[in-house]
Amino acid sequence: MTIRRLVLVWMLLANTVRVEAWSSPSKRKVDQPSTSVFKSSHRRQFLHNLLVVVGTTTAVPDIASAGAVGEQINKAVTQSDLGLSVRRSVVGGAQTMDKLDGQWERLSDRFGLGSERSKRDSLSPPKVIPNPKPLDSALASKILDITDATFAQLTNTRSADLSKRIQNVAATVQPSFARSGLSLAAMESPSKPSTGEEFNFASYIHFKAYSDVLIERKIDFPGFKKDFERQVGQKLVALFLPSSSVESSSSSGSEIQERRQVMLKEALEKINGVCEALLAKGLVAQIDQAALDAEKVADWSEDLSTLTWSIALDGDVTMKSQILLQEQGFRLYPNYGRYAIQSILQSVEGQRVSTDDYYMDPDYNSNPDMFRVQEILINIEIESI
Repeated sequence: MTIRRLVLVWMLLANTVRVEAWSSPSKRKVDQPSTSVFKSSHRRQFLHNLLVVVGTTTAVPDIASAGAVGEQINKAVTQSDLGLSVRRSVVGGAQTMDKLDGQWERLSDRFGLGSERSKRDSLSPPKVIPNPKPLDSALASKILDITDATFAQLTNTRSADLSKRIQNVAATVQPSFARSGLSLAAMESPSKPSTGEEFNFASYIHFKAYSDVLIERKIDFPGFKKDFERQVGQKLVALFLPSSSVESSSSSGSEIQERRQVMLKEALEKINGVCEALLAKGLVAQIDQAALDAEKVADWSEDLSTLTWSIALDGDVTMKSQILLQEQGFRLYPNYGRYAIQSILQSVEGQRVSTDDYYMDPDYNSNPDMFRVQEILINIEIESI
């Protein structure tokens, strides 16, 4: 069978294969609280769908189930010059069309064209996000102490050496932060912030120093990240809720389903306490939690489905440092709210907890240049092991 025929057969089979979208905010569906993820026009959605189908390898039939023919199809599509050329052409074409689509929308807005698109009665009104409360400086310093101590313990780093690293990073990046409008003249030290902007700066330089050490020593990052987030999360819960404990209390329920529901209820109560502390201490401006459906909870407790919901952190004061670190290629960033929430849910016995954070603009605008991140959406999944 020629390569061209193999490609045609693959394209037919790909239409019947389930395809997972890229893990970007505009393509993953999550249950979320009264906010919309990047809405787009029908033609833009078509281009994204086309890009996903042809631009990823998840559309290739499984070799084990397709046999020798499937193996030839896979090679033709993923390894041959023709297969690579087809995929690259479609990817490039879709990206070009998407760019032109955005330019047309900006032109349409500028000159009042596209009257139908301007009819947005069904859209939610702009989300009003208040300013956060004044930062609790003492608590912010304790958070930095917790992350420093945990990092030093896990990497066997002396506190003095870590402090020197942090000071060096601060001296290097401070001019850039100052040019962006941040005044650090009144800041005592990188570990004693007094405002939300200073805490954002302090969080950046601490976590940048952590990443520099990890890279220099070639430390196994997946294992470190798991331990670091778990230990920091537990300590943050103890800091936010001094009268509580991360461990779930024992349940008198005689059935597994009842025990799970009781543990989930206790975990949700602690999460509410953490959210209240984040607001009261000036770390987050506003928090919206998606309501859990009772029927979904019942299905999860009976091992019939995965439990999924979301929590939106609006106006997180460390949002800019989180984004900046990730844009620089670092995967360790100071999402303290997620650390604490994740730690609480990990106390639910017999469950695998996964959390993903998405950086959102809760207000729809057809002009992509006007996109402004104002919200961190934490998507939570709990699945029985």
